[in-house]
Amino acid sequence: MKTYYIAKPGAQEPMGPLSLEDIREGIRQGTINREWSYIKTGMKDWQPIYALNALLQRPARAGQFAPNANGKMSVRNNQFTDPESPKPPRPNSGLAASILMTIFFGPLGIPAIVMSARCNALYNNGKYEAAAKAAKSSLTYRLCLLAIPLLLLLFVAIKLNF
Repeated sequence: MKTYYIAKPGAQEPMGPLSLEDIREGIRQGTINREWSYIKTGMKDWQPIYALNALLQRPARAGQFAPNANGKMSVRNNQFTDPESPKPPRPNSGLAASILMTIFFGPLGIPAIVMSARCNALYNNGKYEAAAKAAKSSLTYRLCLLAIPLLLLLFVAIKLNF
């Protein structure tokens, strides 16, 4: 349904009516960029094109867009993004601690290393929420690995009546 109107900054007349698919195609071709605004039937104010929620709801095909420095819309992790939006801070993957735990406690530390490495890879690929979950999993594995020798010491202390 053609209910959208778009406009370049400083344009005298908006273009439209357009469908959402028309806007997606313009973004894909690079003829519409992040500086443009849109308004939909029933809205009171113009909004930046990158805030168009309907575009966020439909993931793009892999490789359809690439981030660029020209201010054009981009797709990262199958979601439309503003190329200038800041990245969240990198979660602490605990890779060094996971390696040390594996050295001291043997192969039981391998899952912690895997989750730490996964955290770094996910963050580098822009999957920030998944990276945070992987960092949390790595921490859980490390804490469980620390608990094993503490429980063994407690067991020995109880058996020896300390």
